[in-house]
Amino acid sequence: TPHLRMSKKLPSDPKVGTLDSLVVSSSDVPPSETPDEGPLPCCSAPGCVNVADTNKRCGKCFVAMYCSRDCQVSHWSCHKVFCKLNRGFVLRDRTEEYLVLLNTDTEKNLIRLFGEFDEPGIARCRSDLKTLGRLGSGACTRGRGVQSFTVAILEVLRGADIRKLRALASITHWKSLDDKALHLEALRCLQLLVEAVGTEEDVLDGLLAMGVAYDRLNRPEKRACYEKAKEGFVNLLGECSAKAVTAAYKCATLLPSADKRIAKYRRLWEMAKAALPDEAITYDVANELACELRVKGANKEAKVFNLAALEGRRRVLGEEARDTLSSLTNMGAIVHKMELAALEGRRRVLGEEARDTLSSLTNMGAIVHKMEDFEEALGYYEEARELQEKVLGRIHPRTLDTIMNMAITYKVGLKDFAKAEEMYCLALDGYEKRLGNEHMDTKSCAKNLAILLVEGYKDKAKRYEVIVKYPLARLMNLGEQYIYEPLKDFAMAEEMFVLALEGYEGTLGMEHEMTKRAARDLLGAFGMQDKEEEMFDLISVYPHLQKWFEDSTGTNFKVERRAGEYINVVELTDR
Repeated sequence: TPHLRMSKKLPSDPKVGTLDSLVVSSSDVPPSETPDEGPLPCCSAPGCVNVADTNKRCGKCFVAMYCSRDCQVSHWSCHKVFCKLNRGFVLRDRTEEYLVLLNTDTEKNLIRLFGEFDEPGIARCRSDLKTLGRLGSGACTRGRGVQSFTVAILEVLRGADIRKLRALASITHWKSLDDKALHLEALRCLQLLVEAVGTEEDVLDGLLAMGVAYDRLNRPEKRACYEKAKEGFVNLLGECSAKAVTAAYKCATLLPSADKRIAKYRRLWEMAKAALPDEAITYDVANELACELRVKGANKEAKVFNLAALEGRRRVLGEEARDTLSSLTNMGAIVHKMELAALEGRRRVLGEEARDTLSSLTNMGAIVHKMEDFEEALGYYEEARELQEKVLGRIHPRTLDTIMNMAITYKVGLKDFAKAEEMYCLALDGYEKRLGNEHMDTKSCAKNLAILLVEGYKDKAKRYEVIVKYPLARLMNLGEQYIYEPLKDFAMAEEMFVLALEGYEGTLGMEHEMTKRAARDLLGAFGMQDKEEEMFDLISVYPHLQKWFEDSTGTNFKVERRAGEYINVVELTDR
């Protein structure tokens, strides 16, 4: 569920902490010395200097705290706008679930949830949770009460503690909980405080970070953030400074045409390679220019810039840095043996089971697939899958993505539809368990499987032998794929829904909600094919479907009963 758009202003009376405490980063205080709760909260009423009683909160939003009822009454005219926003704030279910797990066993659950955290990442997350006070203390619960994660997060967002806002922005970053909306909200609230107490450079750093956050949400505000940051850094530090080039590079990524982006990257490259030969941003520009040229088909020139990025990163970041190894992978998109070098380097430097080594294995599979060496591609994918299952788990999204790639290779390359169907089912089972039936990746996998069933099993009897073994929920999911474009095969949808309905009736009974849902979907498939007699028969068994049909189609479905039996006459009339 998306977050409600939060206010652009914080309460005008920043009472939590002094100016000195506001500018302290959580990373500036050793973990052992970082206080759990920080300064005691002040009364929310303007002008009151008393410490708030945490038991005297606004009874509607639970966020504002007061020292007395008089202060609450006097503050209501100012607070009511924030109160409405607070009550409308919705915390993403996945974030709430992750916070529960991280409060239970931080290190174990970080590795289980994300599979790719190294020791510094775990230490950073543990430090962030400690800085966040009760939000990371294990004292919060799910829901909307005073002790909920939602209220604890709102206290951080509405407060004036820069340490906690930085910790919240850090823990919601893509490297941690990956809650894009909450990460952006934390940065916005943090920026308002930095503008009040920080330096001009701090403000510009915040603008650039907000631009990246807006960019990840594909929000139009990213352009203004990047442009303001660029202008500010040019005026403050000069056009050739690393931060000015970084902001200019971000602005260039938003240019509408590839030709304009390439021209801008060329200019930045010429400037940065002379002024900033020891800065990583210089070689980020070279890498991006190589990518654009490769898309345009200029592979020879792209190779030149890829090599420049690779050599620069080796010198600036080191042979073993992640970006250096990424440059080797990018070279592999042009030169096969460079990807082999990246793979061998990652195996040697990072280890057989490192995340980037696994990425190289899947990249090699993709490259040799494009070269139409499908057997070799499967070899790389199978090796990556075995290691991913060992390191990340059987239903980690990256493991499932590799299984999907194997299914595509079996289907498109080897025309082995039975093996492709096996791989799609394996991937779909994992997506359903890990991400749920409504997730985009689950739907995409179901769609691919649905297409395979049409293309690979022309014989209806053979197809029936395959799908009759499917779990009932998968049949429902597949049936939905056949209702809509591009498949739009109502007969196939009917086939899936009939099997699902029979299964649910036999296992759950006719009154179960899933049985009724399967009956409703089957009625829809009948309606799409104008099978009025089948619709009549189904409604005679499930009378509740008549009202659903009338509400969803805007027509009256008349069924008359005579002598205890339904007459086989159906009349459809427009309302």
